Amino acid sequence: MADFSGSDLTDSILIDSGLFASKLATSSADLMNGAAAEALIRPGASELKGRFSFAKLPVAQLIILLFLFDAGLLIYAVSLGNRPTSFMGEGKFITHLSFFQLMACGVTGLAAYFASGAYRQFLSSPAAVWLIIGLGFLFLGIDEVTQIHENLEKWILAAFHLPKNNITDRMDDFIILLYGLIGLGVIGRNFGYLRQFKDALPWVITAGVVAFASVMLDTLSHKPDIMVMLYKSFGWTWDRNSNLMEWLGVGEESGKIMAELFFLGAFLSAYNMTVLHQQALSVKNRLE
Repeated sequence: MADFSGSDLTDSILIDSGLFASKLATSSADLMNGAAAEALIRPGASELKGRFSFAKLPVAQLIILLFLFDAGLLIYAVSLGNRPTSFMGEGKFITHLSFFQLMACGVTGLAAYFASGAYRQFLSSPAAVWLIIGLGFLFLGIDEVTQIHENLEKWILAAFHLPKNNITDRMDDFIILLYGLIGLGVIGRNFGYLRQFKDALPWVITAGVVAFASVMLDTLSHKPDIMVMLYKSFGWTWDRNSNLMEWLGVGEESGKIMAELFFLGAFLSAYNMTVLHQQALSVKNRLE
């Protein structure tokens, strides 16, 4: 199986299956027509029977269904507790939902890696970025339920004998920021390869915007000091009995859940494109 590299992708396939079949037919007009080329990449009815592939999933419809499901769970979680965030936060019901979605993202990223055939070259292939992304999201899923970054904050404070204040108390926010910077670094380093996944791009942009908003809300809801400062700058009086911090927490958790969902849409789209590319190479090899 050939590697899903940038040059191979650009030269050998137009991801849309109809255009793909047309391209093959044009390059081998004396051998077969477009319908025959299309048939080569589509298994027969008997071969498809009982066989499941994520490449057959309509990504947009799937994510819309999951979006409605997640929205229903979030509304249920908010209305069920005594406080808006009773079932949110570390170790709560919504945390477990986040865990499963992060793990799904990780598994899908790894699926794209193995579908590309890049495992034969390990890290020397551009498609190895899917291995890094997949493992990264699996780590985030484990972090979600084991609170790695929260415990790392406690370790840093204890190891360096740092006092508790408004800055050091946000150490876990800085760790999350570090996670994000590492992710951006991986994307930037491999942008030339990743930009070819055009179907995944809208999902990635949406996920990035929602994730950024979620991080901002997390920073605001962590402690009231920033909100107090903002209120004072507008000449308003901060009501310590207000449940605004609770609702900021709801916004943060909701944004996190939806960002994960949009990342899943991106990775499923990339997986589909990877599978189609490998099918294209298979047909090309047969024609040659």
